[in-house]
Amino acid sequence: MQTIDERRLIDLPTPSKELGDALTSPLVWSGPLGIKANSGIKPKIFTPPIFEAGSSISHLDETTFTNTALDSVMTPRLAASEIFVGPGPLMLAMMEDMRNKPPAGITNDLPLAPRNPTALVSDASAFITFDPPANIRTAQISEYIVKNIKTGVEKKSLSSPVIFSGLRNGTSYRFTVIAKNALGVSVEAKTNAVVPQASWKSITFDANSDGSNLASAVFNGKPVVAYNDSKSADLKLAIFDGKVWKKTIVDGQGGTEGRTSNEIASAISVCVNGIAPLQTMHIFYSDVTDKDLRYAKYDGKTFDFEVVDGDGPSENSYKDPVRVRTSSDVSVSNACVATASDIQVFYRDQSQGVTLGAVKSNGGPWKYELVDGDRDTDGRSTGDVSFHMEATLVGRTTYLVYDSVTGFDETRKVTSGSVRLASRTGVNPSDWQYLELDSATDKSFIAGYDVAIANIGNSAQVAWLAGPSTTPGVANEIRWAKVDSPKRISKIVSGNFGQPGEHLSTNGKTIIYNCQERLCAINTESKILNQNSIRLVTSSQELKPVDSIWLTINKSLNLLASKKGKMVLLKP
Repeated sequence: MQTIDERRLIDLPTPSKELGDALTSPLVWSGPLGIKANSGIKPKIFTPPIFEAGSSISHLDETTFTNTALDSVMTPRLAASEIFVGPGPLMLAMMEDMRNKPPAGITNDLPLAPRNPTALVSDASAFITFDPPANIRTAQISEYIVKNIKTGVEKKSLSSPVIFSGLRNGTSYRFTVIAKNALGVSVEAKTNAVVPQASWKSITFDANSDGSNLASAVFNGKPVVAYNDSKSADLKLAIFDGKVWKKTIVDGQGGTEGRTSNEIASAISVCVNGIAPLQTMHIFYSDVTDKDLRYAKYDGKTFDFEVVDGDGPSENSYKDPVRVRTSSDVSVSNACVATASDIQVFYRDQSQGVTLGAVKSNGGPWKYELVDGDRDTDGRSTGDVSFHMEATLVGRTTYLVYDSVTGFDETRKVTSGSVRLASRTGVNPSDWQYLELDSATDKSFIAGYDVAIANIGNSAQVAWLAGPSTTPGVANEIRWAKVDSPKRISKIVSGNFGQPGEHLSTNGKTIIYNCQERLCAINTESKILNQNSIRLVTSSQELKPVDSIWLTINKSLNLLASKKGKMVLLKP
């Protein structure tokens, strides 16, 4: 868009009075295709003298285009009985203009210094991240120049991040970042000092799968892994026989006896009951089409399949005290535990934002319950619960940890939330006890984003992510506590390792989290929690968050995760 004197809106400083005046003054469209579709005349934009949110600069001018057949669909007012059967040629041309790269703007100023320059730990390298200068619109940056202060080596880039390789692990480095345009260069901005370190060693587990969702257990004394293969959209199971991993496709390729041909791409949980060597494995997962909660039971020889929930005749309202199968989307998250007599699975009702449960006792039918999210009495919550959840057994007590969203802004971004813990001994729905482990405060923090839990003998360790309320949805801290001392919360800032994110996993001693699209590990037993408590696990940035699980193989502890599109076992 342009003003009448051909100044582009994108070239005006923001915020500024100049921009505000332009938004309430005559504006025109300057895209060549839009001009051509309007008989060679720059189309006039709707800009009344009093700004109208949702209408100003978002529509064609009302007076000019009211009586222009299909093109009047993009005017802000709708006349009585006015009907449109499709967009007009002018609108289509303007949309095509928006798909094309605009010409470079006018360079009015020297660039200011790049903001928030940060050097992140990597293996024999460093990630340099930064934000554009505050005057990026008027400065029209042509490139950024990042310099290694120790060696003098420079790298040029059009954007952040910049990766500096060839560094020595254990040596401290700092970098400068400058912005450049046609008029010159900015003042340099210096990063923090960073010390590269070696990542963990890896061996291939499954070269043909990326392991997008993982779950593990010990079955008849052997480690087992259930995982999604996003390349084939199947559910796979791997069992270690003492020498090699034997892999089989559980579901996703169709067949008989309750299998599905729908794509499998969801959270997975695995639990085991019985006495070795006659144990039974229980696998819970979902498909992307029906969005049901599916169940595969394995006795070491054969699989049995059924749908637990999601295939009901109608939605079972959270207000209904009688709990039955629902037709809701129940594919977002799940967690299970199993005792000698009972199998319990918990899952999110995406349609209503509540936590549901199903229990099978002594081989009987599934009995359904509503765990949380329905009311603010009896310790329960009315938050939007269980986007993430995990469960474990400690003795006969079930612990279920999950997140709860309690506030949104006008754009539906999360502004507040909490991490909740539900526990009970047995399977009676009325025996649940609730605890809010961490919650948003007026000072800064939002709790949530992801959760993890691990049995540590007579207790369990719970881990979660937290972040400042000033940047909703952006975590910067990892927190953890034991269920028997829930108010003693430990915390650490990710700092030089990059922004933390899902997924989380813990074995009670080490927490694994995603750090700037990589994996990092926190030693929770460190006497002093600082940046030395964090180690780099993988150094290559992945395209999506990486799930991980702990496995003990021949008495050796390993981490299973995805690396460069394949599943690998990792060790320090």
